[in-house]
Amino acid sequence: MEAYREIFQEIEVEHIRRVAEINAKIDRDYQMRRDAQAALAKNISRISPASALTFGAMTLAGTGAEDYNRFWKAVMDYKPVINNWLRTNPDLRDTTPGASGVAPLNIAYKQIDSATLAGMPQLATGPEDFSWSVDRIMPDLISMLVMIVLLTGGAYFAFIRCDVR
Repeated sequence: MEAYREIFQEIEVEHIRRVAEINAKIDRDYQMRRDAQAALAKNISRISPASALTFGAMTLAGTGAEDYNRFWKAVMDYKPVINNWLRTNPDLRDTTPGASGVAPLNIAYKQIDSATLAGMPQLATGPEDFSWSVDRIMPDLISMLVMIVLLTGGAYFAFIRCDVR
């Protein structure tokens, strides 16, 4: 019976690895297409000074698309770390009679105290440097200023050419 469990665990680990590779490839392809589409939309919308100001404010506030992508990457990097910890933590293993022991969690039937979770790895996300944020908003600020000067100049020349009589 023990040999069967070991073989089953090897097969399961290989299957999980292959599924994770396929899912990672699908996620990468989707992210690349989505990022290209978002970059195109952002560059087209930068024509508007209000849009440039909005993108700059979102970047400084940490609520822009780049910050979302940075957080999502941190979560995806954290996923294998926490899964490995859950699989290797003996206090969370399913040890009920007849169980294969492969299931990593048995929270529904087991009380988990704070000492059990003491070694749990933490998701590390922190704010980015202010100087890096300022560097990222420079294209938005410059495009906003250029568009304000061009639109104000265009309005001024249209007003000057207008005959008031």
